[in-house]
Amino acid sequence: RLQAEMELEKEFDIKYSREMFQSLNKMRESRSYTDVTLRVKGEVFHAHRIILAASSRYFDAMFSAGMKESSQTEVEVKADDLTVEAFRLLLDFIYTSALPVTEANVLDVLEAADQLEILSVVEKCSLLIMHNLTRDKLNLETRLKIYRVADRHNLTELREQSLRSLALRFGVICDEEGFMENITADELLLLLSRNDLSVPSETFLFTTVIAWIKYNQEERLPQAPRILDKVRLALVDIMVVLEELECEEFQEVPECFSLMYKCLLQHVRPFLFSAFAEEKGLPRVDSKVSPLSYM
Repeated sequence: RLQAEMELEKEFDIKYSREMFQSLNKMRESRSYTDVTLRVKGEVFHAHRIILAASSRYFDAMFSAGMKESSQTEVEVKADDLTVEAFRLLLDFIYTSALPVTEANVLDVLEAADQLEILSVVEKCSLLIMHNLTRDKLNLETRLKIYRVADRHNLTELREQSLRSLALRFGVICDEEGFMENITADELLLLLSRNDLSVPSETFLFTTVIAWIKYNQEERLPQAPRILDKVRLALVDIMVVLEELECEEFQEVPECFSLMYKCLLQHVRPFLFSAFAEEKGLPRVDSKVSPLSYM
């Protein structure tokens, strides 16, 4: 009997909530009791302050006493990454609880929800994106965009999952069109620092990094030391290292010359323990290369 009463109460709560949302939305559509007009990039939306404030920390702060918007009947919403369509979806969500997000719009909705501080939507969008990150069909451009949105909005879990998805598919995505042009030095550095970076070999990774540097040599050569420092050079074919780092452009960078020298020294004395070998000789998680051993 108690279970039946609980189910009945739950059903009643759901019915009441549904009817309440329907009434609120009808009032918005008919502009009954609306007391604020919102402008988003030229588009006009009518709403109720109390409903907005209850649903969004952004609006709660905006309409608080002391803020100029608290006494204005028309307010411009100035959020950098906010699109009109994303705002429309969020306003509909506030009044209906329905949120028809798709793969095509989920990033725009996530950015808008984070800026407007609608936390339940941020959570829903993040979960949907993290689920999609496990699918192979997402290309480099999409994965990078997800990472950049998560990083810009300080969404820690989504940021880590997007980086992990890039790391686990690195051996594939570095061959995709746009890799050499679009991935930044800081993003490449983050990926090279990961132990779960998946590549056929460290030599493959080294030649990929060299190709990335040469793609825009004037701008990227100054970044070469800190980027190459994250490659596990003790596991790279020494002949490949010498062939690349003996080039004139790299010899003009003292730190690159130093790395080449350490690689060569490690090659001629492979069983001598050194800090360089310890740091640069440990295979990554997915690597099939054996770690260096010492006598």
